[in-house]
Amino acid sequence: MDVNSNDFSKDDCLPRRNFPQLISSYNQSWKSCHNHFLRYTDVKEKEERRPTVNELASHRYVAQQINGWKIYHLFAQMEDVSEMEDELTEKLSELQKRLEDSAHSEINLSKVQEMIKANLQRSKIVRDQVGESKNHLLNIFNHKPKILNIINKYVVKRQHKRREVKNV
Repeated sequence: MDVNSNDFSKDDCLPRRNFPQLISSYNQSWKSCHNHFLRYTDVKEKEERRPTVNELASHRYVAQQINGWKIYHLFAQMEDVSEMEDELTEKLSELQKRLEDSAHSEINLSKVQEMIKANLQRSKIVRDQVGESKNHLLNIFNHKPKILNIINKYVVKRQHKRREVKNV
């Protein structure tokens, strides 16, 4: 900057102001025990309180939840998977028969047939496992009457007061 010039900028005239910072006021204490636990046993995990039967029975729409629409939905999806596997098995069997009828080079034919057989085995295993899962899923409903009895036994007997709307 030239002393004789009249061009003074704002930065030249005013000194920079220091802005307050949080870190300048923070003092580190070097006591290691102050902020940290010494052993793992010093920290205990808070155990979740399990809800009681009364609390579970008092939930809204608990009787409708027992009907298990989610389980039926899952069952329907499993049936869809099973049907898809059946269709795949039929298509692969058809393809295998066509390849056997039209004899091409032995090397390519044997590789393709091995792949088809492997897919058929996989499909059969998937169908069996999905069928087992469906059976286990439906066995859940064997306990439904017992659960209904328990819920009816422990449900809060008093009626909740409903607010009446007054006509003005």
